[in-house]
Amino acid sequence: MTKSEFDAAIFLLCQTLKCSVTSGFRTQKHNMYVGGHIKSQHLTGMACDIIPDTWPAITQELLAYFKTNDLRFLIEKTHIHVYVYQSK
Repeated sequence: MTKSEFDAAIFLLCQTLKCSVTSGFRTQKHNMYVGGHIKSQHLTGMACDIIPDTWPAITQELLAYFKTNDLRFLIEKTHIHVYVYQSK
């Protein structure tokens, strides 16, 4: 997935499921400040944190959207971390 494709997928996700992006691209300094992983995909703009207008946000529609777009997520206390799946 390219950066443009990721951005488009997140834009559509937020429009469709009523979410807001609270963190996207980060500098190394900011990433360290917020406790981000040293190899965080936020550093390349291929991860973002979103908050839904209403919780719980994980619905069948959301799960299907992630699967269709090769996206993964982690549910945190205050947000949902969305990132691109990278096979190793």
